[in-house]
Amino acid sequence: MSHESKLYKIYRVSISVNGNKNFITFFTDNDGKNYALSYEKIDLSKNISEHFDEYGNLYSIFDVIRFGENYNYKIREAFNPTASGNQVNYRANCIASTYRKLKNACQADDFCDMMCDLNPSCLPMLAAWAATYCATH
Repeated sequence: MSHESKLYKIYRVSISVNGNKNFITFFTDNDGKNYALSYEKIDLSKNISEHFDEYGNLYSIFDVIRFGENYNYKIREAFNPTASGNQVNYRANCIASTYRKLKNACQADDFCDMMCDLNPSCLPMLAAWAATYCATH
């Protein structure tokens, strides 16, 4: 899947690993000089989804809850990769801060909060928006 605009490009690639569907999401501006990359590792046997940056730093862990054929993601823990001293994408703090603002704004609105509870891709979508914003600003 890809999305294009005049400001940035987003590519999301599905990868099958040991029967699990994982995703690599790549965000870049038109000149390709700035980018952000995230890897979403999903393990349904443990009911978790882990999100990593391109250096392998863990950003967040989501609990994955199955409702019939649908899945709901609930954030379990978020990390600040820059605190570990490892090499990180320089947008790590921007992504974490922007995601937190988006999530708090949605939770403050009853309708948005309810729809996010019902939509399994809501929180990963907020994380993708945060990464996109930080890749383009």
